[in-house]
Amino acid sequence: MKQPFRFFRGEFNGKYLYDLVISPNFAVKDITDELVYQILFTWKLEEEITRGELPIRHEDIINIAIIAGLFQPRSVSRLSTGSTYFTLSHIVNGQQRSERGLMDMETERFRFVRTLNDEYDDDIVNEASERYRMALVPEGQPVIGYIPYDVDIYQIDGGIIWENILSSPPTDGTPYVNFYGEKFLVHEEWFKRETPLNIEIFKLLLECVQRIRYNGPTIASFMDITQILGEGYICDIEILPFDKFYTVLYSLNELADIVHRDRRHSAWIDICLKKFKLFSLKARG
Repeated sequence: MKQPFRFFRGEFNGKYLYDLVISPNFAVKDITDELVYQILFTWKLEEEITRGELPIRHEDIINIAIIAGLFQPRSVSRLSTGSTYFTLSHIVNGQQRSERGLMDMETERFRFVRTLNDEYDDDIVNEASERYRMALVPEGQPVIGYIPYDVDIYQIDGGIIWENILSSPPTDGTPYVNFYGEKFLVHEEWFKRETPLNIEIFKLLLECVQRIRYNGPTIASFMDITQILGEGYICDIEILPFDKFYTVLYSLNELADIVHRDRRHSAWIDICLKKFKLFSLKARG
């Protein structure tokens, strides 16, 4: 039978001595990893880096912003994550067409599934999902639940409150609507979605705040942040003097090829209200 501490019997060789010497390295590994990160990280997110670069951590961006006096604002969108959206006509090869599509809830854009030279053979409902939602419920679609009148089914972040959805219609005469699941848009009179800005837009907002702090709230910096946050979605800027203030008229380009347009718009309004006190924003239309 072998003894438990066999190395005391003459096997305390170079391997054990080496492991003994380097053992403190394992105790400080977290510290060395953090030092390496602090030396190598760049002011870029994961999707922005190139080979050999290390992205900055999301929590570091938020902490840097807090030190700079910027807290993560909440984005209040025009409608909820489940509400019906309207889009302009789909233009293909210079011709306007009204075609079927799915609403991408992450990019906040409609994704059309047909072209002029391609017939869509399958039913579009088979491609619908929680992210890509269909606007109209096809005939014969099974009902998942029932929503009584004046009952909230959306949380503040857009998630569904499942316990408020009934498994059978109300029997006391309360009006209700059918619920067909998360892959369909729903019809609502008005609902504001309130969520924290995602890290991509929050990073842009922090960069805009710092730009204004160094350059001042000038017309030039105002146009710069409009370009950075809007990227063509916020357009046709017109600044009109009104007494001691200025009215800023602007339009929203629904054809702009950008993602997170509602969050960008909310971030732009937030920074304008905080940094450009003499500006009164007014959207056209």
